Amino acid sequence: MSGKPERAETLLQFFHFDKDEKQVQSRIEAFIGDGLNEAVRLAVGAVSVLSPDLLAAGFAKGLHLVLDTPLKDVLIGGWKAWNELAQYHDRAKFPPAETFYCKPHKHTVVGYEYKPGLQLVANGKRVPKAILSFEISAQLINAPLLEIRDARIMSAKLPHFEGEGVVKCQGKTLLERALGEITLDGEFVFRDGITIPGRPHDGR
Repeated sequence: MSGKPERAETLLQFFHFDKDEKQVQSRIEAFIGDGLNEAVRLAVGAVSVLSPDLLAAGFAKGLHLVLDTPLKDVLIGGWKAWNELAQYHDRAKFPPAETFYCKPHKHTVVGYEYKPGLQLVANGKRVPKAILSFEISAQLINAPLLEIRDARIMSAKLPHFEGEGVVKCQGKTLLERALGEITLDGEFVFRDGITIPGRPHDGR
């Protein structure tokens, strides 16, 4: 893949929501005009509860909130789930005072799935039954070098990785990111360490 890796620290940046909010707003308005508003009205059980402008503004605010998730947290969640890290629970083989390094044999995929519901509000009041269903998914293809000590991840080196994803609402695609190269800080240092699930209690 050619070109300089793109920097993205959150899902907002990952999906380019932050680059041109006006453009995103216009896409939301077009999306609403393409049948979503009707779906909302049917769910609410009223014909004219929300104006398109009001719905678009609330929609954008809700999207901003659910996408304001650090990519680092997504990556950490995926790393902790790796089965191969369970071997570091063995303190006879991996003494807690020593440092070890783990790197996957090949690039692995950290999957992210989140299905929040957005409660719509009109004139400062919640609209009964008006809850929009979002589906946010992302795949981060990465191969970090993890520093392990006492069954904890103490640091991670990850110069760059690749990612793609999609954001849907009511089953319709709203935002989509094609596969592309991403960079963060290159190295993460975790002062207290990230506990590998299943870590033995101290004293065992």
